[in-house]
Amino acid sequence: MSDAAWNPWKMTAIGGLAGATAGTIHGLSKSSTSDPRYMETYRACLRRRGF
Repeated sequence: MSDAAWNPWKMTAIGGLAGATAGTIHGLSKSSTSDPRYMETYRACLRRRGF
């Protein structure tokens, strides 16, 4: 817990990553899995968060 106290951005990044993953899975389940736009969006989200 002390790690989160001095490094709150890490918790935000983890939460954002989980949200992005859930959103990507939800998008893929509604669309063609061969559609590259979902993976591009996912990768762009990861890049913005520094992963």
